[in-house]
Amino acid sequence: MIVYQSSKLGFCDDVAAGDIDQLILERMRGTLGRGVGVSEVRSWHQSLTHMHLVLTDAEIPDDVGVGIEYQIPQTAKRIDVLLSGQSDEEHDQAVIIELKQWETAEPTPMDGIVRDNQIKELIHAADVTVFFLDEDQRVTLQDIGTRDEILEWAAHFDADVEEMELLSQFRCNGSIGCIHTCQGLELDYIGVIIGEDLVVRDGRLVTQPDERSRHDQSIRGYKTWRRRDREAADAAARMIILNTYRALMTRGLKGCYVWVVDEGVREWLRRSGVPL
Repeated sequence: MIVYQSSKLGFCDDVAAGDIDQLILERMRGTLGRGVGVSEVRSWHQSLTHMHLVLTDAEIPDDVGVGIEYQIPQTAKRIDVLLSGQSDEEHDQAVIIELKQWETAEPTPMDGIVRDNQIKELIHAADVTVFFLDEDQRVTLQDIGTRDEILEWAAHFDADVEEMELLSQFRCNGSIGCIHTCQGLELDYIGVIIGEDLVVRDGRLVTQPDERSRHDQSIRGYKTWRRRDREAADAAARMIILNTYRALMTRGLKGCYVWVVDEGVREWLRRSGVPL
């Protein structure tokens, strides 16, 4: 079941009119019988505006089908965007565009569902797979999709790899609150609290994974991993903590307000030229 369905030309017209988010919301209520939160409506507006910029490429035919929020049968899962059309040989083709950062997947006997390892499955199933990478956006130990992992599976399936630089980013957004809901959302101003998981000791920035809330799932499995490989686990946890603050502190278009728990970090930021 598809919430929104149109041609490329119709989709671009709806985005240009500035009401694509409200249009999808109305159709979701009519098609699925339910609505969504304000944050998801906002994410439609921002991410689909960028999708519109991608589709304005003159090489993409105006009659390409655009489906948004495809409800996968017999599941509660949805696919963000589906593009459909025919090749020069008149073969039916479809492109799945997922605007979220996938974290985990569960095995399933159902046909047509991404399962096992998403990178492996996508490269194996598709003639062409496009990955948008920003490894500084990895904010949990479970996040997959590194460049090395993609290259490994590409070599496994003897797939050619072409790497290009992406000049701008787009992804689905969430409501303000934490890294998982704020990642990708751009605001005029943002406030960030740097907690006890990032401190300065002997003039160096030190990450303290154990100081994170026990309810935080972003470094779940860290302690078990550390018993097996202390150096690798500590390096991964440090990357997650630094990426978390990097992502949060770059969300503000006009400014960022920072409150710091550790006095050493406060002084380190001052010496770095950050006005506090």
